[in-house]
Amino acid sequence: DSPYRDQILMIQHKISLEYDTNLSVESLAQACNLSVSCFRNHFTHILGISPQQYIIHVRLSIAEHFLRNTDEKIIEIAQKVGFRTLSSFNRLFLKNYGYPPSALRG
Repeated sequence: DSPYRDQILMIQHKISLEYDTNLSVESLAQACNLSVSCFRNHFTHILGISPQQYIIHVRLSIAEHFLRNTDEKIIEIAQKVGFRTLSSFNRLFLKNYGYPPSALRG
């Protein structure tokens, strides 16, 4: 077990609360008092996914919920969950789900 487990779980919680902000791996590493490479290694070891991929996963999961349960425009949802551009949101959504966000709209 990693001696950094509690810190990484705290960061996981931070991401779940602040997914819509400009989260960087650097700022998350700083919050743990770790170098970026050390933080990335411990995070990936403990959660099985890199910090950046985890942030994307959280954002896309929340976006999928909004797409299924609201009438908000796709671009508004993308921005609301922390994506800066619609194109990156569309590309990552398609890559992760196998269909575009527009498929969830009738």
